[in-house]
Amino acid sequence: LDPAAQEAAAAQVADMLAPVRIDPVHLEQVLMNLCINARDAMDGRGRLTLSASSLQLHGRVCESCQQAIAGDYVSISVQDTGHGIAPAVMERMFEPFYSTKEIGKGSGMGLAMVHGILHECGGHVLVESQVGRGSVFTLLLPAAAAVAEGVAQAPVSATSRQRRLHGRVLVVDDQPVVSEFMQDLLANWGLDALVFNHTLQALECMTQQPDAVCA
Repeated sequence: LDPAAQEAAAAQVADMLAPVRIDPVHLEQVLMNLCINARDAMDGRGRLTLSASSLQLHGRVCESCQQAIAGDYVSISVQDTGHGIAPAVMERMFEPFYSTKEIGKGSGMGLAMVHGILHECGGHVLVESQVGRGSVFTLLLPAAAAVAEGVAQAPVSATSRQRRLHGRVLVVDDQPVVSEFMQDLLANWGLDALVFNHTLQALECMTQQPDAVCA
């Protein structure tokens, strides 16, 4: 965020939140993706608010997997004052490689990664948006006590998450934990992922073994 947006940013955290079970690196990646999307939606100027609280939910539906939600959760919300999300985009935005950004400004994997990380730990996501007025993404993480007691909803099966895909994907990321997660996530979707942690290694593979990448 630029200095003006940083000054307008705010964080609100409730006291005595229940512990949750999620890899902190994965949670950081999720929040980073959502904050980058919020920044882009506000064109670098606006108000970005992060908040955390405890919720008990019944009857809500996850925006990404379309499954019913019930149980005790710790929620983390990312709210922006950007241009909002059109209904047609809401229907597809969690699909892998779907993006409304210009070529070179987005891979289309940000929200797909959010979906994968949350559902691997039994979580869900809610989205509220109004065109011209901004959006709120609410991450729902099962409270650790609920998980231990078997109360929280079980993770959604791979078949109900996304349609099976076919193909090969080249993944380049300088953080091994991120690239390994992406490899597992893409494999669950039916894709064969070639992973590199250095751009020069990826370029060398594409130059010397193009069939390995494009086959």
